[in-house]
Amino acid sequence: MNKRIPLGISIALMALVAAVTFILTTSFSLELYNQKISSVREKAEIYKKLEEIDSYVRANYYGSVVEDSIIEAIAQGYMDVLDDKNAAYYSAEQYKYIKSLKSGAVVGVGIMPENDGGYIKVADLLPNGSAAAAGIQIGEAVVAVNGQDVLSIGYSEACRILNGAGTVTGASITLTVRNSGEDRTVSAVVRETTVATVQAKIIGSIGYIRILDFNDKTYSQFTSAIGMLSSNNATGLIIDLRNVSGNNIETVIKILDNLLDAGDYAYSTDRNGVSSVIGSSDSSPSFKVPTAVIVNSRTNGASELFACAMRDSAGAKLVGSQTAGNSAVVTTYECLDGSAVSFTTAYISTPKTNYEDSGLKPDYEVNLTNDTKTDIDRLDELTDGQLKKALEVVSLTTE
Repeated sequence: MNKRIPLGISIALMALVAAVTFILTTSFSLELYNQKISSVREKAEIYKKLEEIDSYVRANYYGSVVEDSIIEAIAQGYMDVLDDKNAAYYSAEQYKYIKSLKSGAVVGVGIMPENDGGYIKVADLLPNGSAAAAGIQIGEAVVAVNGQDVLSIGYSEACRILNGAGTVTGASITLTVRNSGEDRTVSAVVRETTVATVQAKIIGSIGYIRILDFNDKTYSQFTSAIGMLSSNNATGLIIDLRNVSGNNIETVIKILDNLLDAGDYAYSTDRNGVSSVIGSSDSSPSFKVPTAVIVNSRTNGASELFACAMRDSAGAKLVGSQTAGNSAVVTTYECLDGSAVSFTTAYISTPKTNYEDSGLKPDYEVNLTNDTKTDIDRLDELTDGQLKKALEVVSLTTE
């Protein structure tokens, strides 16, 4: 039998529910309000401090104020104070070069620039670019372009010229390069250079693939390499990830999808603790042979995910030295002026392994005294101790 609730009690209950709802809603809104106000106040304090410093400088500084340099320094300083080893600021010129590297095709002379007192410091070089072919070295400074002092025409304009702006492909650019106070003049040709990131060969009956970087063309280059090894009936596979850093997780995921059996193999966890699947293969690989992956202390970021997933989900053996321990998802945001900032937005793990900070410990530890990219370029299967061990491991598995 249903009991009827008196009207007065019903009204009282409705009022109570409304009151609780109001309190909860108000508390939540107040919390959001306080967060917003706190954020606004913090921003106001930052701007107030900058305005105060700026007023003192402009009123009393003996020299001149370079607006662009101040803005760049503030942006750089903001990223520098974040407690994030992956935080970075890129000028518009630097980010343009980085985007071209990621695309796999660079137009220009192949110099990654860095502002050094208004001159162009060579922060990095494209190995097969015309600047490297002309003998320019990392760390040197470009002080003049086509006979014009970089300080006179401006850093940004000089970088645009190095990137081929206003110049037809195939034209030569004259660069004055400074090293330890000594200047020399060289010529570099503006051209589109495809960044080769995959090298492949067969050693005996075992396929060897060396990855130099992960960019947007690496997937197709890697797929072609696997096709070549398969057509030559390779009985095993060695993937060399030594000295490979970077955060191109998307390309790594595409490659792994074709190497691993069906199933989830990678997760990301955001700042709220929410995990989501970022790597899941839906089919078995067409080329499946005993595999070893060579790593070292500079195997960092996306390449660590590659190595970890290959071991956890494909049974590959790791050979070499312990990796860097960087599982961060680093996201880049482009600013309105073409500059960009990058910072950690999540962390990656596999179903079996969390390698942040600890890195990946090889199944077979082999340390080289010198293992930079330049050092490894000079080695082969007879002189490279890590490669020799990988060949031994794969050979024993195939027997």
